[in-house]
Amino acid sequence: VVVVKESKMKTAKGIFAFLIFFMLLLKDGNCMKKRRNFPKKNIKCLNKRLNYINSKIISRRKENYVKMNMTENKIKGKDIIYGNECRNELLKGILTVSDVVKLTLGPRGRNVLLEKDYGSPLIINDGVTIAKNISLKDRKKNNGVKLMQESTNISNDKAGDGTSSTALMTATITKKGIEQVNNNHNPIPIQRGIQLASKMIMEKIKSLSTPIKTYKDILNIATIASNNDVHMGQIIANAYDKLGKNAAIILDDNADINDKLEFTEGYNFDR
Repeated sequence: VVVVKESKMKTAKGIFAFLIFFMLLLKDGNCMKKRRNFPKKNIKCLNKRLNYINSKIISRRKENYVKMNMTENKIKGKDIIYGNECRNELLKGILTVSDVVKLTLGPRGRNVLLEKDYGSPLIINDGVTIAKNISLKDRKKNNGVKLMQESTNISNDKAGDGTSSTALMTATITKKGIEQVNNNHNPIPIQRGIQLASKMIMEKIKSLSTPIKTYKDILNIATIASNNDVHMGQIIANAYDKLGKNAAIILDDNADINDKLEFTEGYNFDR
C-alpha cells in the first residue's frame, strides 16, 4: 500500500491536468509526433491554439457583457406620480376609450375596425370588445384604459349589453369628478353623492321599465341585441319563446351557410 500525502496529491493532480491541457493544445496534425526538437511547425500550431483560446475567451466576455446589459434594460422602474398629474393621466386613458366606443352608440352608430395580431381585421360595434382591444404605449394612460375595460366587463357580465353606454357614462362621471377634485373639493362627499344619485336613477329606471310578456317584446330585444339582424332576432326569440326565459342556449359553429335552431330534450352525451 502506497500512502501519499494530501499536498503531494494536489501537486500531482495539477501536473497531470497541465499535461492534458498541453496535449490538447498540440492536438493538430504533426503536433503530436514525438520529436526531440521543437520545430517551427509545432510552434505555429501552438500559437494557433493559443489564439483560438484567446478569441473564445474574448467572445465569451462580450456575450456575458451583452447579456448583462440586456438584463439591466429589462428591469424597468416605476414612475410615481401624485395629485392632479396622476388623475389627469388616468382621465386621458379613460377618455381615449370613451371617444372610440361612443362612435358605436345609438341607432346611427358606426362600426370600428380592429387590427388583430393574426388574420384579417375585425369590424365590430360592440363596446366591450373594442375596449378590450385598446392598449396604449404610455403606461400612465394605459392604467385608465384598464379601468375602463374593467367597467365594461362588469356591465357585460351582469347585463350582457349596454357596454357602450357604460363606457360613456363612466368617462363623463370621471371627468366631472376629477374636475371637482382638482379644484380642491373633498372627494368623499363627491363619491357619496354619486352613489346616492345612482340609487335614485336605478329606482326611476325600474319604475319606467316594461316587463317582457309577449313574443313581440322578445323579438324586438333580440333584434336590437343582434345588431338589428331580424333573422337572427327571430331565431333567438323562437328559442326563448319555446324554452322560457331561464332556458340554456348553446351557440355552435355550423358548416352550412344557413343558421339553424335545434331543440334537444333530456341529456345528450357526445361519444
